[in-house]
Amino acid sequence: MSLNVVTLEMSLKPFDRPTDVVKVEQTCLKAFTQWNPLCKYADHVQVLLWSADGSEILAYKGDMDEVFEWAYWLGFANPHFDVPNDPQKVALHSKPRLYMENPPKMTYRIFANIINAIKRVGKDVTGKTIQVGGTFDPGGEFARSTFKYKEHPEICIANTMGVNSFVGCYATMNADNTAYAGFPNGIEQGTSFGTFLGKQSQAFLTDLNLDYLWFSNGFGFGLETWGTCGPLFDGQHFDATRAPEVREKIMGFWNDFRMACPDFPIETRGTNLGTGTDLATDAVPLRDIYASNLNMYTPPNSPWAALDGDFGLELMGYMSRIAELPTGKGFPFRFYVHDPWWLNSPWLDRYGRDAHDIYLPMAMSRMTETGEVQTHDAFQFLTIDDSYGRMPESCPNEIIPILLRCMETKPDTAGLVTWVYPFDTFHDYVTQAPERLSVAYFNDWFIRSAINNGMPINTVASDRALIASMKSNPQAYDHTMLLSLVPDADTSLEAALLEHVKRGGKVIFYGPIDHASDVMLEVLNLGSASPIEGEMDVTLAMELDYVLNGELPGKLVHRSLYSAGPIAHCLKNKADSQTQVLASTGDYPLAFAINQRVAYVRGTNSSDMAEKPKLPKIDDPAQWMHGDVLLRHALAALGLHVGFTRRNSSHRNPVMTVSRHDNALWFAGYAKNSTALWELAMPNDGGVPILVQCDAAIENDKAIYQMPRAWRKECRVLVKQKGGTAGCSESCDPHYTVSCTEQHSGHVPVKRRLLVTGLEDAIVTFLPEPGYEKNTTFQINASWPFVNGPFAKLEHGSNFLGKTIIAKNLTGSVLISW
Repeated sequence: MSLNVVTLEMSLKPFDRPTDVVKVEQTCLKAFTQWNPLCKYADHVQVLLWSADGSEILAYKGDMDEVFEWAYWLGFANPHFDVPNDPQKVALHSKPRLYMENPPKMTYRIFANIINAIKRVGKDVTGKTIQVGGTFDPGGEFARSTFKYKEHPEICIANTMGVNSFVGCYATMNADNTAYAGFPNGIEQGTSFGTFLGKQSQAFLTDLNLDYLWFSNGFGFGLETWGTCGPLFDGQHFDATRAPEVREKIMGFWNDFRMACPDFPIETRGTNLGTGTDLATDAVPLRDIYASNLNMYTPPNSPWAALDGDFGLELMGYMSRIAELPTGKGFPFRFYVHDPWWLNSPWLDRYGRDAHDIYLPMAMSRMTETGEVQTHDAFQFLTIDDSYGRMPESCPNEIIPILLRCMETKPDTAGLVTWVYPFDTFHDYVTQAPERLSVAYFNDWFIRSAINNGMPINTVASDRALIASMKSNPQAYDHTMLLSLVPDADTSLEAALLEHVKRGGKVIFYGPIDHASDVMLEVLNLGSASPIEGEMDVTLAMELDYVLNGELPGKLVHRSLYSAGPIAHCLKNKADSQTQVLASTGDYPLAFAINQRVAYVRGTNSSDMAEKPKLPKIDDPAQWMHGDVLLRHALAALGLHVGFTRRNSSHRNPVMTVSRHDNALWFAGYAKNSTALWELAMPNDGGVPILVQCDAAIENDKAIYQMPRAWRKECRVLVKQKGGTAGCSESCDPHYTVSCTEQHSGHVPVKRRLLVTGLEDAIVTFLPEPGYEKNTTFQINASWPFVNGPFAKLEHGSNFLGKTIIAKNLTGSVLISW
């Protein structure tokens, strides 16, 4: 197990006596000692210092003894709006507070001494050369800034946290006679902000012995990086007229910055949204940024889910950014341990020590152009100190073992569902079909909501990578369902998907069909129909979800603006016996499957931007069906049943991923309300999944689980039987027939054992660990010393899940050993 980089992010608050060399070194020693159990697995170790808000770079004059304003605040250092219902300004958004009485002064020389101490002590502890990064944030949260808001307010052209509150990367500057480090003769009128920041960064990073720079909070990726509206979309209209202009401005920033600061590596936060949304609203040319040899690292997952619980947005955005990568780069996973400004420590309070924001994003993987699976190669930790500068040992002690376990069992094959992300297609729309950018918007938010409603998506393949890998390694997709927008006619993507269907592969198509080819429409048994939109009743062929109180709503609202047009299709051949309609409104099929291999879901974004919120306002689930839920209906028709039972319809559906490692399935989940019941089945591939260390009630050929709020479980066993209760334990104790315990193997050379109990004339399917297929045994109703049989007759084979070993007509328990 190895990592490329571990990055420890921290503020300067732990250095409360910054001129005391011994105290500074003690602080460094504590930080590295706490995290060294993880750092030892990394090839490189970095420390990212949140010293201020970037104004220390902008205002740097080359005087190492100049005092600068640093981030010693709790709360919003530069408030830009009045917080409702807070006339006394109690909230930290209304008025910041000092993190300690009389915080120390900070000069550039003192800061440089801290940097050098970090490098010195870090190498002593880890044995590795420590790289230290500086930060630039476009906003005003972290430190008081006269440069941004008094001396050069013209650079603050974004309204992210109030009017003119964020620096825009493509702003231009007013003249200034002040002698700055990068501009000893002052700033000329009209100087691009990219040029100014580049020259200032070059001087600042060099003088302070820093090794790289971090662009925070979406900087460099458009204007309104926190919101859905932008230059091309006002919430009510898409207008791509300005797309070429805005695209050129964004690339102009990167080019200007790199001309002025050519060599220092750049790491970025990226936006909190998806690539398609950034294109449709802000014309963000991520493909060009990645391809321009800017020596930048891929943006990580967004930390927003810790704040709002929107894991669909986090995971969708993450996959859309890692679908492609900067040349020669990997991608990181970032975890929100503490917040050094806003008086919260997510691991301890927002997550409550539950690891769902580790389990879910660490299940993500991408497919390369050769059909290989690629996972993250770096960890980033925001931050290792809390808002008071404390570094509680409990956090690394609790978090590191979870990370290591996830690393040991990280994805090595595509998950059960692979999302085909039209990365090149969407970028081409900007220049070749700007009127279709609304499709990119629809795509992102539809999948975001589908993930939030339990659709298990955790592998992504860009259109380019899929096309290439389908030619060189089509078998890479034999054990995954592809999830794809209906491709445009006569494209390489369409050809690749049709060939996959021809080979017997499984695909769920979604979205409008107005640009589909006749061949694709024939495969999908689709034709055109008069367009409809608005409120509509939905008829379901089967129920997936249930509520214990009340009823689930049977109506949805289809808003054409946010759903890439109206519903305008029908079945071409209604009498086709292979076509199974799963959901419909009148004569319009909203979801259907064909021969358990191909499915289609039109897709509705069940959200609204009429009031211009930062993010789409989701339709009330107590009143309206969400159109994305129909993707799970299609999933069930193709062989993977995922259903939920909630107390009432206002409760959120759980979120789930299913990754693979060593031929095992790894289920991970999060339920905001842990009273939810999880219902799982794979009827075509073995029956119901029995998770290790879990008990399942089997009802109607489904496994019913009551799970905690956050969980991650392995599955190697599937059972097909009429009913009863089955359990699966890593055990050799026959007395635990339902509950599950971890115990020793007890025999040489047995590596591991699983005890499956509660069987009633069952067919048991086992997913063997690679290399142990021939050494696997099934002992029926085993008793100590687990040497003699009876042993079940085994059938070796394979199915959609991978290699299998099957035993039939089992009653009681079976001890599986290998």
